[in-house]
Amino acid sequence: MDLFDTCFDTIVRYVMIPFGHNLVTEALRAGILRAFFARARRQCTLQVQHLLDSTIVIFTASVIYLSVLSQMHDSIKDLKFPVNQDSFKGFGLSTKWEVFWAMLQQRFDAMKAYLTRKSVSKACDNVACGVILPRTRFQHCKGCLTSIYCSASCQATDWRQGGHRDACESLLQLRLGEPEGVSSRDKSFLRVLVHADYLEMKQTIIIQEVYHRRTFSSPDVLPYVLFDYSRPYVPCFVTVGAVSGLASTWKHHVSRARESGRRMRLHVMQVADGGCTQEWVFPLRTAGPEVALAVEHLAINRAVDLMSREMAARIEGILSLAAVEIH
Repeated sequence: MDLFDTCFDTIVRYVMIPFGHNLVTEALRAGILRAFFARARRQCTLQVQHLLDSTIVIFTASVIYLSVLSQMHDSIKDLKFPVNQDSFKGFGLSTKWEVFWAMLQQRFDAMKAYLTRKSVSKACDNVACGVILPRTRFQHCKGCLTSIYCSASCQATDWRQGGHRDACESLLQLRLGEPEGVSSRDKSFLRVLVHADYLEMKQTIIIQEVYHRRTFSSPDVLPYVLFDYSRPYVPCFVTVGAVSGLASTWKHHVSRARESGRRMRLHVMQVADGGCTQEWVFPLRTAGPEVALAVEHLAINRAVDLMSREMAARIEGILSLAAVEIH
């Protein structure tokens, strides 16, 4: 079996098992990228072309994980010939590769930022607190090993009033039952990726949130932002309703967001990975409610049209707020 046959075998297994991105890492180590280039840079049958297209789709879905992304970076270096957006110019794969290559450069930038960061900031899990500090300044709950607090007082408050008394055991079970196919480092990078994409698409998100708040004016409706990484590009959109893949924890997340005094907004990351569809909740935390309040006030003022210059100016004002935001 040559490397290209291995490529096909990887694709078949990828779509049949959970967390197929680990297979992509193995295939990259085995030289699948070299085989991919060898086949894609010559004329090929429709069947082979379809296989090459499918390979790019799988690469796209998998490089959200740090383990795959770093191996992709190393594999490109090991090719020892120039690789860029024009690598397949004149061949059938050209357009799809250009899109993938542009996205890959953004992911490499995110990886570099992740690997070179000096500290990680976190927010106190007493959602009414609003304190954001370096991760080393927090203490973990010894029961669930998940929630973190800036002080014993905040931990006690969250236990008595914030619902942690009821959630502690279930959070521990969720932690123990987390899928083994996704490492803690991979998940940590997903959080960084969501934050980078949020900052890039923040203006669009604000417009959509204003629209949804005007459409669903009931205080019982809590909009959230869905980042869909199951597509070749990353569309994000504000939506409402429960997340089917998070049935056991969604009410808990919604409750905490409501109790946060507008310091927490719900962001959900959706990935399609092999035979598994996974959703992760990465709440956006802020030290204060200024951004959320500004968006709400803009939604209430229906005299300002969504597509008007005044709306654009007001959104620029929101974007200029010096608010510390973390995921």
